[in-house]
Amino acid sequence: MPLVDESGDHDSIITKRVNSSAGYFVFDKTQDYFPQIDLNRDNIPVGYPSPICVHLDWIKRGQDKLKKNYKKFIGFPNCTNAFNGKIRWYPDDPTDGIDVYSYKQYVRRVSSESECEKGVFRQSLNKEGGRCYSYKRLDTICLTVAFREDRAA
Repeated sequence: MPLVDESGDHDSIITKRVNSSAGYFVFDKTQDYFPQIDLNRDNIPVGYPSPICVHLDWIKRGQDKLKKNYKKFIGFPNCTNAFNGKIRWYPDDPTDGIDVYSYKQYVRRVSSESECEKGVFRQSLNKEGGRCYSYKRLDTICLTVAFREDRAA
């Protein structure tokens, strides 16, 4: 995950939304971390995805050689799937963070396939028309975190 200190692709977008004076991290190119959606007539996800937990640790610059030097951010909620018995959660995986979803589904009834331009049309089995499924995919995550180092820790 690259540190962005200078004017870059994300710089103008972030500074419009938050007051960021120091460096910040941008987590994009999520294709290696989140599932990819291959949409076609025979392959569409129905419903919403399971949440994926984003956990943050921090370290001062130049001290990133040892994993034990990283410190947890505190105050994050529990990850939804960390305590779900149906999900494999490894003992060393963090259990707190922010749940994000890799895509969001939109479904609407349409009378014909021609009304479903930017989606996948599924014909109704017993009625005229069908449903148009479209999706927004997660491409970038931007988190703003209030930082205060506890010197006693």
